[in-house]
Amino acid sequence: MIMRWLAALVGFLVVAGIGLVIGNFSEEQASNSWALIAAIALAVGFVAYAGVEYAQTGGFASISSQFGMRTLALMPVAIAINIILGAAVANALKVPIYLDSIGTILVGALAGPIPGALTGFVANILWQYIIPPPFQGAVAAPFAIVAATVVGLLVLLFVRRDLTAAYVVVAGLITGVAAALISAPISANLFGGVTGAGTDFLVAAFRQAGADIGAATLGQGLISDPVDKITTFFVVYLVLNAMATRTKARFPQGEQLIEGGADVPEEDGEWRGAST
Repeated sequence: MIMRWLAALVGFLVVAGIGLVIGNFSEEQASNSWALIAAIALAVGFVAYAGVEYAQTGGFASISSQFGMRTLALMPVAIAINIILGAAVANALKVPIYLDSIGTILVGALAGPIPGALTGFVANILWQYIIPPPFQGAVAAPFAIVAATVVGLLVLLFVRRDLTAAYVVVAGLITGVAAALISAPISANLFGGVTGAGTDFLVAAFRQAGADIGAATLGQGLISDPVDKITTFFVVYLVLNAMATRTKARFPQGEQLIEGGADVPEEDGEWRGAST
């Protein structure tokens, strides 16, 4: 499994690096060029993963097992969630978070990393090339979500004594820092730190304080991305917690989301699990 993901990562980085060297990143074309390069790099990464798996096992079981009918039905809903929330935050509210990966993480948790990555990829392509901006959303919604996240995490940790709050914060911090480290050079070199999102004012503030464009975009990312990802993970946690055990169990990753080895339904309606 490690070799497959390593091959995918190498394939993605090689193609992305070549694209950054030969791509057209003029002010008018930077966004479209990077979207195209990322799409090609992701496709190459997927082919590399599948190629290594086929060489190891003679098939594609780990890929096909993640794409059941329920996964395929969930993905369009998750894509819509990404676009609607992300567009509301980026185009209408101009606040320094994104909330455009809730659907991606939800699919990843229920179905697996490849459907999750595909969900995020399709959502971004649709948003870039098909969905017309701007989208006007409810102004209070993202602020309310962030505030509710803080309150909810405190309640989980100190009232219910549930360590899930710690897991959410750690996962969000790790994902957010990784996202900041990856996105900062792209934002600085391709877009001059100006992406049209609510994070631009943070970049401007760092620039005003004397930071160069690279340091300004990195500082912005290290502030915005962890907050965004902690909020996103907490929202996904609430969604998963609200889902019925029977519903979760029918997804490819469902058994890993059920506490205590609870009984889960087979596809034919029969039940299996810890108790008999």
